Amino acid sequence: MTIIYKTAAVLVLVSAIASCTDDESFHERIKVKAKDGEAISKTLFIPVEGESSHLEVQADESLEIFCKSEVGETDNWFRITDVRKLESGKYIVEYEADSRRNTLDLRNVTMSLVAPSAGLGCFLNVRQGFRKVWNESFSSGDIALAEGQSWTSATIDGISSVKDAWITFIARGESASGDNNCPLMITLAGGGIFTDNDKAVCEIDVASSDEYGSDSFRKLHIYNGGKVFSSESKVIFSVPDGSSASVRIDEVCVYEIPVKSSGITGISDYDE
Repeated sequence: MTIIYKTAAVLVLVSAIASCTDDESFHERIKVKAKDGEAISKTLFIPVEGESSHLEVQADESLEIFCKSEVGETDNWFRITDVRKLESGKYIVEYEADSRRNTLDLRNVTMSLVAPSAGLGCFLNVRQGFRKVWNESFSSGDIALAEGQSWTSATIDGISSVKDAWITFIARGESASGDNNCPLMITLAGGGIFTDNDKAVCEIDVASSDEYGSDSFRKLHIYNGGKVFSSESKVIFSVPDGSSASVRIDEVCVYEIPVKSSGITGISDYDE
């Protein structure tokens, strides 16, 4: 089995099968499962930490399997490393995916499963990261919070239809005493709690540093008990009284965590 990547030949092949990809009977004859046996309907979710894993594909026709990056995407973050055909109609597709560093921004590639002899094919979306629904980028520069100071964001537009989310930011401490960590309180106003303590207030330690680095990016999981967040949701950052440090914060973002499809044994070229 030949592994095919994004080339001119691939683009020609995709164009050739495009008119045939709406054949639902072909979709129904292809079954895709993750390594744990979970059926994948239309999207393969890659953890932001990256992974090396495999898929099992069952099909009636002989398949060619390859991946194609989004237009303009130059980072080859998802790679098919091997395709093995086993017993009749069964394929093992091994892949590697890089980690997402210092951001949770969504990126995609398309895995194509093509039966050349039948002139048919369909697509599996490979997705890593999340849809950004709000961000405060501090265009005038980051904010610095000294002992006892706080900062309150504007209303988090777009989060009122979200049930499950990540909040991310970049933070570094400026410790006058040379301590390694600085305390920072994060409060969710107007609805939402942190999954690690089931409360609307979370305290974290921020590493001291002269500049932002790879350990400055922080992500916190927030949810609202299965309900959507309030249209008045805000986030408040504060440095507790008695702290000997100030904290600098930049690039506060909120990402929606989608609900995964499950229990479907076919795949489709229609994504969510």
